[in-house]
Amino acid sequence: MTERLVIVVAKAPVPGKVKTRLTQEGVSPENAARWASAFLQDTLTVAQSPLLRADCWLAWEGHREAIPPTATHLPTLAQPSGSLGERLMYLVETAFQTGYKKVCLIGSDAPHLPVGFLQEAFGRFPKNSAPQIVLGPAEDGGYYLIGLNQCTTVIFTGIEWSSPNVLAQTREKAAANQISVALLPLWHDIDTVADLCRLQRDLKRQTVSAPVTATLWGTLHPTHR
Repeated sequence: MTERLVIVVAKAPVPGKVKTRLTQEGVSPENAARWASAFLQDTLTVAQSPLLRADCWLAWEGHREAIPPTATHLPTLAQPSGSLGERLMYLVETAFQTGYKKVCLIGSDAPHLPVGFLQEAFGRFPKNSAPQIVLGPAEDGGYYLIGLNQCTTVIFTGIEWSSPNVLAQTREKAAANQISVALLPLWHDIDTVADLCRLQRDLKRQTVSAPVTATLWGTLHPTHR
């Protein structure tokens, strides 16, 4: 056990249950689930990078049988019922009760997330014990990463989840509770067909890396409904 932990928060890639914005744009539920599965596998590769010198947990929503083979060795927590804020609170509380000192949580919607962003997140925590959170701002007004050095779960309360206000409200909540905030570079999730096409362009330019997702492009395209 190290003092660092990365928690990947994900749901089973079940058709009709994941990447619903893609299905709203005409992508079949089955193909949307294939994209979700590829995203998850690439995200898990990033989260388990030896460069991070961190442990990795999978916070799973769904049947354990759907966990990718590359992740079956990971400690797996079942996400509890409740709002996203309540689920994040549970994960953070469990991590700090286990003894971790620096905890970062990421979703599986950014398979191209540079491992360097996670490295920077762990490096941004202060040397002293002052409470701080690290946020990775997303282009949609949310965040792709949140890191904590104390069990300050108050930042998950009173947030309009799945809205453009998530990042701003989280920063306001932190300020109101004397918790400093460090920001990472702006990044973007892959939620829409336009996002998928943008990712394909970036993969072709080799400005980002997502090997499993890149392989899927050989057999699947967003125009494949």
